[in-house]
Amino acid sequence: MVWRLQGWHSVSHLVDTHCHLTFPSFQEDLSSVLDQAREKGVCRFMVPGTDLTSSIAAVKLAEKEPDVYAAVGVHPNDAITWNASTLDTLSHLAQHPKVKAIGEIGLDYYRQYAPHPLQQEIFLEQLALAKNLNLPVIIHIRHAVKDAWDILKKWNETRSSNPISIPAHPGVLHSYEDDLQTALEAINAGFFIGISGPITYKNAGKRTQTIAGIPLMCLVLETDSPFLTPAPLRGQPRNHPGNIPIIAQKLADILATSLDNVVEQTCANSNQLFHWDC
Repeated sequence: MVWRLQGWHSVSHLVDTHCHLTFPSFQEDLSSVLDQAREKGVCRFMVPGTDLTSSIAAVKLAEKEPDVYAAVGVHPNDAITWNASTLDTLSHLAQHPKVKAIGEIGLDYYRQYAPHPLQQEIFLEQLALAKNLNLPVIIHIRHAVKDAWDILKKWNETRSSNPISIPAHPGVLHSYEDDLQTALEAINAGFFIGISGPITYKNAGKRTQTIAGIPLMCLVLETDSPFLTPAPLRGQPRNHPGNIPIIAQKLADILATSLDNVVEQTCANSNQLFHWDC
């Protein structure tokens, strides 16, 4: 795969729809990381928050870099940081013109960093914020697909009944790892499916079978940097947006289509989701 990516810079419409560039591992060389990704054709970067601190930092980064955009939100693993003023602060941040989504939000029953009822409570509050501001959501689900999807379905129904014009696409299921049936149900509700490094892993058989059943027009690319480094680079200290070409090529292989087709369609998909121009 690495050799097939040589000459990659000729493709200039790659988008990393999920990269945590405000995390500590990027602070010493962020400018270099961004430049390297741009040289590989990355034209947009979506930086989600995971708590108030990272959400504020994401907005500040987006103000500095024309091709960087922000999402603001509190991750379920950071639910215990939520307090009486958090929602007001997020609401204020979310009205910045470079903020294109509420996220990263959702449910995570794998890590057990926060009680499930608390996770559900702040998930609902942030979904309500997204509805009120007509913003899409970036959804994290890990070992909690039933509860998360039940919440999302009810939210999407109330959102769809809003007489005010709403975006056609309510959000993206980030780094999707669940079954095809749920993915297709989410797609029918207007959600996109986020594809990240694990599709390149040797144990990705079930995941790749699921991805093979999803139309390209419903997929977006993401690194989840600094996490989920794709093969064959696993074991390196961090993932970064410059690795998006590896994920794009693997997706092209899974769907038996061209790399150019994957790049152009996923770029268009990201524009439909976040309303920026590639």
